[in-house]
Amino acid sequence: MKRLLFIALMLLTLSMSTVVKAQQEKFTYYLLPTKDEGPWECKYYFLNYNDDIAIADEGQWYAEDADETEWMSGVGPFSNSDDQFLVTRWPSGVRPILVRRHFTLNEQFVAAIADGVVRLHCSYDENPRVWLNGTLIWEKTGWNDNSYFKQRLSKDFRQLMHVGDNVLAVSLQQGQGGGHIDYGLELETTTDLTGIKDIYNGESNGNEKAEVYDLQGRRVSTANSQLTSLRKGVYIVNGKKYVVGK
Repeated sequence: MKRLLFIALMLLTLSMSTVVKAQQEKFTYYLLPTKDEGPWECKYYFLNYNDDIAIADEGQWYAEDADETEWMSGVGPFSNSDDQFLVTRWPSGVRPILVRRHFTLNEQFVAAIADGVVRLHCSYDENPRVWLNGTLIWEKTGWNDNSYFKQRLSKDFRQLMHVGDNVLAVSLQQGQGGGHIDYGLELETTTDLTGIKDIYNGESNGNEKAEVYDLQGRRVSTANSQLTSLRKGVYIVNGKKYVVGK
C-alpha cells in the first residue's frame, strides 16, 4: 500500500511539474526591430550592377570589422515605391544594395540567445542574402511582396552572436518592378531580461501626460493611457519599464 501511495505521489509531482513547465512565461525582445517598431539605423551602399555583389563578397563587405568609411549612414526600411516600406528611397530598378545593421548584446542576452528561439524576419524584393557576423545564414530567390519570411536560426547560427557589437547584413539584387527590404531579429525566451516589476494592464497610473519611450529611446506617445494602442513590447514611462500585450 505504501509503495502504491509513493508511486501515486511521484506521478502527481511529475504531472504538476509538467503543467508548470507548460505554463512557463515567454518574453519577446527585438534584437533588431523591423518597421513596425519604427525606422531603423544602418549603413548602406548602392552598387552599379548585380555582378558587383560577387566582387563585394570577395572583399567580405559583410564582415564584422568591414571598413564602413565610404558607406552612407541612413535609416530603413528601403523601397523604390511610395509604399509602407518607404523610409529611404532605393532605386532598385538600376542599383543593387548592401545594408549593414549593428546591435549590441550583453552577457545576459547572449545566454538567453543560447537557450532561446531567435527568428530572422525579412520582407524582400529581390534575391536577399543575409549574413550574421560574417557568416551567411539565409538566402532566397525572388521576392515575397508585403509579407515577412520568418526563419528560425539554428544553434550554430545563434552561437555566432557574442557580447559586444554584432552585425546583421543583407544584399539584394536590382530587378524590374518593385523593390524593398525590411529585416530584423527577434528573440523569444523564458528569461526576463528587463528586471521589470511593473506590468501594464490597461489601467492609468495617474499621470496622463507622461511621455512614453521604447527601449531604443524613441518617444512613441505622450500619455501612458495610450499604452494599450501600442504594439506589444517593453516601454519606459517616468523611468519605469512596462510590458504591453504580454
